[in-house]
Amino acid sequence: MADYNKLIDEIKALDAKIDILMRDRAEKKQSLADLICPYKVGDLAKIKGYTHRGKACVIISVSLSVFCGEFEWKVYGKVLKKDGSESKTTCSWTGWQERAEGDY
Repeated sequence: MADYNKLIDEIKALDAKIDILMRDRAEKKQSLADLICPYKVGDLAKIKGYTHRGKACVIISVSLSVFCGEFEWKVYGKVLKKDGSESKTTCSWTGWQERAEGDY
């Protein structure tokens, strides 16, 4: 039974370390996304994604994704209505989509 309890304690200690590492990883990923993305939360932008392309939106979040093994930024936004207010419709696009605009 002592071996069982020792293993349980070791697993709990590892889980605690993993939790810390995952939080650190998430913070670093967000910092990198904020650094490489040309958009910031609250910016007004023209949508570059497949859906709603060309419409206006307000950026609601910036994140980091992996595309072809490379880190890439991704933004999420709320599509703006004709009167300038936010709709419930969301949109997103990546740096790749923005660089390849018109090529796909």
